[in-house]
Amino acid sequence: MRLRHPEDGDYRPLEDSAAEAYGCRTFALGQKEAPVASPPPPAGLLLSGRSIDVGGLITEDTTWDADLVRVLDTVEVSQDACLTIAPGTKVEFTGFFRLLVRGRLWAVGSPDRRISFTAESGQQDQGWDGIDFLNIPAANDSSRLEHCHLSYAAAVPAKNGTARPQTGGAVSVVGVNKLAIASCEFELNRADYGAAIYVGYGSSPVIAGNLFHHNTAVWNGSVLFNVYAYPKLINNTIVHNICLAESEYHLCGAVENFNGKIVLINNIIRENITNHYEGAQTVESKDYYTHSNNIEGYVGNITNLDVDPGFYEDGKYPYQLIRGSSSIDQAMDDPLASALASYDITGNDRICGMKLDLGAHEYCGEISPATPAASQLVLNCVPNPFNPRTRIIFDLPQDGPVKLSVYDVQGHLVRTLIDARETAGLHEVPWDGRDHNNRALASGTYLYRLQTGQDAVSRTMTLVR
Repeated sequence: MRLRHPEDGDYRPLEDSAAEAYGCRTFALGQKEAPVASPPPPAGLLLSGRSIDVGGLITEDTTWDADLVRVLDTVEVSQDACLTIAPGTKVEFTGFFRLLVRGRLWAVGSPDRRISFTAESGQQDQGWDGIDFLNIPAANDSSRLEHCHLSYAAAVPAKNGTARPQTGGAVSVVGVNKLAIASCEFELNRADYGAAIYVGYGSSPVIAGNLFHHNTAVWNGSVLFNVYAYPKLINNTIVHNICLAESEYHLCGAVENFNGKIVLINNIIRENITNHYEGAQTVESKDYYTHSNNIEGYVGNITNLDVDPGFYEDGKYPYQLIRGSSSIDQAMDDPLASALASYDITGNDRICGMKLDLGAHEYCGEISPATPAASQLVLNCVPNPFNPRTRIIFDLPQDGPVKLSVYDVQGHLVRTLIDARETAGLHEVPWDGRDHNNRALASGTYLYRLQTGQDAVSRTMTLVR
């Protein structure tokens, strides 16, 4: 008996085979389409204004349409309700609260009006408790996060001891669901397992076209940790995330799989930090489901690259591809790519050339119109590594407010070096490796972050005692 494409998992008999009507029908990888979500109808309850306060149980379709939504207590969306968040809304958690979705969440922004989920400034050290999608009824329509920015989430025990296990800093997905996450940015989130996303127990979200950077896991999965589940990662850029496990024999990486299946297609996964002696970027990824990626150190399926991706690290939208990048027009066509947003996170058309590019950004010219040259920030420190002090150097394109801060790799604020208005030009700020209480810090990796108006850039530096 002759089969159609057994090497790709399609074990159907050929059309002219005598056994055509027999046996089971197994579809090849890539034949299944991504879930198609329809926008929810106009909400029954509209909460709008310049600033609104929310908390508690949502039992009917509700829309938040405000410049600022202040979360004063955990919000739970019941099974029969849909929460819609309007483009441009900033959702700010005032304490260690979470957004628990048992029904549907529709948070679809745009490149110039992203939806932000973050902790208020005084809460960033402790963080907020993330977005949980928990055992959603199979009959429910899809949830979608698109053009969102998620930061300062933390899967850590609350002071009253009632927090969930320390999995999934920003997003946790457990049980059957139809979730898609597209063109979002995840940074400065932390957890024991899955600093940005935890996927567990039968869930199968599509995670497409997102940027993950400077997230920190204590043990496993500095971006994603998967347990008995089936996530699909398409066209994501995953760089400069950190796994803290101290032992060089503790296997950890950016994307980790435990007794499940992760589909990896068209991603860039590089320069993620781990102490394990192999320095793996992915853990227990299967060659059969890993196609057309650029993964540092990967030696499996030959459809994957291991080369310098060629991208900028500065600016409002970091990690854009540069001209001549090895990632341009290299993506594999796949029906799951239908989950991608129409525009990448910079606002470029999702396809600018002959075909999709690898990663979260589409190359549409040397500098994207969404990121003009005037907004590019220069940030560096010399020396690096250092002992006992270093000089942080930055160049401002124009006058304006400036905040320069240092964080440990768990995302805790260590010291604010500048919080003032500065003039355009080159600036230099010394740091002596001490916190805001003038205590000497231990050896290790630290993040330093420069914020000017709407632009921000982060770097890592290493203190060696």
